[in-house]
Amino acid sequence: MNQIIDPADSLAGNIGVYIEQGGVQVDQLTTPITGQYGFVNIPEDHYTLGIVATSVPMGWVPLTTSVDTSFIGCDQQVSLDWLLVIDCDFDTTYTVSICPDEVYVLQGQSYLPGTTQTVQLSNVQGCDSTYTFTVNPLPSSWDILNVNVCVGDTYTWQDQEWPAGTQEIMLFENAAGCDSVLQLNVANFPAVGITTIPSPSCPNVNSGTLTIQGTGGLPPYLYSVGGIDFQTDSLFIAIPAGTSLAVLEDANGCQASTPFSIETLPVLVV
Repeated sequence: MNQIIDPADSLAGNIGVYIEQGGVQVDQLTTPITGQYGFVNIPEDHYTLGIVATSVPMGWVPLTTSVDTSFIGCDQQVSLDWLLVIDCDFDTTYTVSICPDEVYVLQGQSYLPGTTQTVQLSNVQGCDSTYTFTVNPLPSSWDILNVNVCVGDTYTWQDQEWPAGTQEIMLFENAAGCDSVLQLNVANFPAVGITTIPSPSCPNVNSGTLTIQGTGGLPPYLYSVGGIDFQTDSLFIAIPAGTSLAVLEDANGCQASTPFSIETLPVLVV
């Protein structure tokens, strides 16, 4: 790690070394396990010696990748040693996603959503590593659910009955694992009113009539005698004497009802 060749360094084999002249390769060899190598019968001239980058083990880099040298005269020997050092050139860019109310922690430092930061760290070998990261917020939500119910009814949600007047704030976990807030508001539809105008029936003849009138709610209305078959006409005819139930339903599906009686006209005596 001191970037100096000394006795503490280990020899490296299987490293490619080349010699070239004027950009043209003259020769190439692979070092034995002892790390020693040599080129022979090289004419005097100017040369470049270099390390074959693809032969260097992963995680290591040559401190010097190439050296220019010259051979002059006969029997000249040039000695070149190469030093491999740990590759400290580690840069990475990444993105993390967290919930809006959380923080991303790196090396004891907290970073909020929306942060883009470049941090330089050193490992145990003393190499600097550069991390560039962006902290993105995962989706959370605040939704408002407004519902209406008929007067006297409740709204069924989450296996519970919620009456009119409810203003409840509830906390859930969404698909991203973040808090999601829902505000439930329950109100009444406008109340529906009903009145009836009955007419008597002749004795032994179903000749009574009934007119149903509606107020409030949301027109148009539907009308029924007995609450079974509804019609758009508010007038009912051929009703027998007696007591029954008039029912009115508005466009919201809300109903109002009231009992009514059809009287019997007196028997005409001639």
